[in-house]
Amino acid sequence: MLIGVIGDDFTGSSDIANNLKKAGMSVGMYSGVPDNKIKLNKYNAVVIALKTRTIPIKKAISESIKALEWLKSKKCKKIIFKYCSTFDSTKKGNIGPVIDAIMKNLNVDFTIACPSFPDAGRTLYQGHMFVNGVPLNESGMENHPLTPMTDHNLVRWLNYQTKGKVDLMNSVTIKEGAKSIKKRITELKKSNVKYAITDTLDNQDFDLICSGTDNLKFLTGGSGIALGLPKVFKKKGMLKKSNSKLPNVKGNTIILSGSCSLTTNEQVKL
Repeated sequence: MLIGVIGDDFTGSSDIANNLKKAGMSVGMYSGVPDNKIKLNKYNAVVIALKTRTIPIKKAISESIKALEWLKSKKCKKIIFKYCSTFDSTKKGNIGPVIDAIMKNLNVDFTIACPSFPDAGRTLYQGHMFVNGVPLNESGMENHPLTPMTDHNLVRWLNYQTKGKVDLMNSVTIKEGAKSIKKRITELKKSNVKYAITDTLDNQDFDLICSGTDNLKFLTGGSGIALGLPKVFKKKGMLKKSNSKLPNVKGNTIILSGSCSLTTNEQVKL
């Protein structure tokens, strides 16, 4: 197995599964930790959809580690912790603690946080999140009933939640390419930084970020990062067949909306 994803909710997990598929991987997605008897031979990536986004920290960690242990048993080359592209959480949210727990379990000392998804209007510049050009904390997300985002500086926001030091990998470094990204990671690690918020302005940035972090066992972010990951494995010769075609589905379709965000409300109107 090349990629194992732990998603903190079902819809977001389907987003990253879809992006991995679009980028050429065969993907299996499961609601909750699957049975060990499930055969995964046909998949390059597996996404485990949890429901941990707004639950207490200890329970979120417990469920995430159970999913991680299952993915480790399948020999996944890279682990992804997927959360919302608007970094839905509070100052005492569970994104940081779950990242800490996974890093400890995997015995890694550095990772990135790349929540952006430009296709959905979510971009990061100088560590600040924008939604269609509007600061995150002025986009409507500041009124979210469970995870109000009152600050669009994600370096600061993640720092509230984690035990380690958080810093920035800015767009200048990313646009310079993989070598500059690797150099920046080395610099950050020397400064005892454990997490780097990565600027992301467009989809091309995902290719550069994924190339520059190809030696990292563990990444975190939104679904956008999945667009760059398959290309890394293709370059290494580990993904020989591109499989982006979706299977034909016969019958009627039901669309379920699990959100009351401004974007979802506009989609429902359509």
